[in-house]
Amino acid sequence: MYRWINDENGRHYQVILTQDLFGTWTLIASWGARDSRHGGAKRTSLPSREAGLARLKEIDRRRRRNGYRLVRGKLPDAESADS
Repeated sequence: MYRWINDENGRHYQVILTQDLFGTWTLIASWGARDSRHGGAKRTSLPSREAGLARLKEIDRRRRRNGYRLVRGKLPDAESADS
């Protein structure tokens, strides 16, 4: 599980990369805010674990650009995720 938070506005973003019993890789993302009922979730099927890891790096790059910081989980090859 990977979790990002934005301390300025109290928002959070969480992602789980998992494989089901049939071998399909799925990325489950959920988001919300500390003082709000607004939030949501999205499930995305992926062709492989590598595709999921690539998607995680994209999410990490986007979250960090928007002021979030990673507080749970460690991305593979994390030093390239900061660039």
